[in-house]
Amino acid sequence: MSEEIKEKYWSRFSATYDENQEYVVGKTFLNEVKRNINNLTDLGEVLELGCGTGYFTESIVKNSKHVFATDLSEELLEKARERLGDNDKITFQKENGMAITFKSNKFDTVFMANVIHVIENPQRVLQECYRVLKDNGQVLHH
Repeated sequence: MSEEIKEKYWSRFSATYDENQEYVVGKTFLNEVKRNINNLTDLGEVLELGCGTGYFTESIVKNSKHVFATDLSEELLEKARERLGDNDKITFQKENGMAITFKSNKFDTVFMANVIHVIENPQRVLQECYRVLKDNGQVLHH
């Protein structure tokens, strides 16, 4: 599937993204993930893949030096910008997890929630995650 088709697919959910997430995975699960994120400390430089509307970014940024919140959809990124406003600790950027544009060994943490199971090549995404991680970095996925 082309990148343009993927972006259009995800962009069509921008107005109802959070409600769709609650319906698909459940509000209890989403709240549990947020609680787990809030218990993490010193995440350092974070790459968030598939940030959607910034639902988890709100929690991640509290314990991070800086978050690069990324998504395939510019419309979802716009919703995340609206949600989180101007925050010096967050950079929003359009990214494809299968071809991450960041240099190797850049991040302390890579975070994904409700992403890996909807990607056509999860192995490729994980390879990219480990490529951009520092030696003692961590991949967090839910």
